[in-house]
Amino acid sequence: MFGITDIHAVLESGLPSMEVFYQITQSKGIATFMMCWVTNITYAVPQGILVMRGRKKSLPLRAFDLGFVGLLCNILAPILVTVFGSFICFPPELPVTTGNMNYTPVILVGLFAVILSLWVMRGKKFVGPKIDWDALNMTAYLDLSLPKIQELARSELASMGSTEELFHGWMATDASSPLKYKTFKPKAWEETDGETIYPCCVGHEIIGIAVRVGRQARGGIKIGDRVGVGPQGYTCRKADCDSCSSGQENYCPSRVGTYGDHYPNGSISYGGFADYCRHNSYSVFSIPEGLASEDAAVMLCAGSTVYEPLKEHGAGPKTCVGVIGLGGLGHLGVSFAKAMGCQRVTAFSRSMTKREDALKLGAVEYVATAEQSDWAQRYTSTLDLIICTVSDPRMPLQEYLQLLRPKGRFCQVGIPEEPLPPLDTMPLVLNGTSISFSDSASPGNIREMLELATEKGVKAWTQVRPMREVNEAVADLSNGKARYRFVLQNLDD
Repeated sequence: MFGITDIHAVLESGLPSMEVFYQITQSKGIATFMMCWVTNITYAVPQGILVMRGRKKSLPLRAFDLGFVGLLCNILAPILVTVFGSFICFPPELPVTTGNMNYTPVILVGLFAVILSLWVMRGKKFVGPKIDWDALNMTAYLDLSLPKIQELARSELASMGSTEELFHGWMATDASSPLKYKTFKPKAWEETDGETIYPCCVGHEIIGIAVRVGRQARGGIKIGDRVGVGPQGYTCRKADCDSCSSGQENYCPSRVGTYGDHYPNGSISYGGFADYCRHNSYSVFSIPEGLASEDAAVMLCAGSTVYEPLKEHGAGPKTCVGVIGLGGLGHLGVSFAKAMGCQRVTAFSRSMTKREDALKLGAVEYVATAEQSDWAQRYTSTLDLIICTVSDPRMPLQEYLQLLRPKGRFCQVGIPEEPLPPLDTMPLVLNGTSISFSDSASPGNIREMLELATEKGVKAWTQVRPMREVNEAVADLSNGKARYRFVLQNLDD
């Protein structure tokens, strides 16, 4: 074996550079490669760690590619130095000795590796992932025939066997980073549970096919049924709970959210950005046959949030209703007010850009508050009920309340992150105005809402996109591009 001492002897021999190159490359090449590798391994090891970490933690594929390129460069560098090193590192006119060695190429290679490493690390900040390792294993079920769904369900259940169950879904690791496709352990199975494969993966507006149903599950749900889950994952349903015992489970103090919450048994609740989701059957709703999945999904939260106060405050043929904000909630507020036969529906938004949409949805009048300076005076005391879906704390709240008739009711369903504007209370007292707030609907009202939507043909305005575009959809939503709800769908690709 040609050792380091032999290399040192050759370097100190004073032989011409071409002779050293011949000896090293023809008979001692492996040893030279090893020596160069020791010099370069400092950069190769971190690159290798980055590559493995990228695969394990589902970093964007682009970051993995860059890491692989960096690792490849560091592996190739010793080979290049082996082949060309004697020309670059030793001046041809001088004897080949360690004292005459030119270290500049070695330093440049090292700097190149460091710069490449820093560039690769930037991959962790890229918006993504476009493609993910685990995402390649995802199965899609929407728009498949029922026999195929049942076949796939049996296959999935057989693969689960008696081993620990793991689900996969799009999860937030903090408040601002793009969602990442990760593995999670679902809540422990209980015989009151239902399990669903989802075409719509939006957190707590979920539609899918039931593939596992507990023996004590309520609601007559069977494997193969199309079902949905809204924002309520669990309520206590105890006889001494004022909310549950009166049919207002949506206000149960022990309620558990569909995601980001804890069940009484300690399990964490996970939502619908997933291939599977498990929930208590009392929070699972059968979807009427005549209601499209993308419409039903949106109604389970957005629709129920506006339906609840309309129902609570008696919206009907003798009621004039105003809906503030024509977005994901507001457009359904207009549609349901129309479906409930309200005498007149007025839509409010800042500009005239959504006027035609509002009229198509069923509004009789449209008010652009930023473009019509006299709107508050023109519509004073014309409404019985106002549903406010906006969350901007700068909204002209006093002017909105001025639009209510005596004993009129204003219900806030949008959730501002800052306090609402201050109010002059005397006009409200003299008019008998009521201000209230409302959460999403109770299970009973959700079922009623779904039946009404089926009967009256209420449809959400949605844009269906592949689930793999989740981060792009979130960005488009933040930029106001949704008209009026994005629905993410698991696809068979």
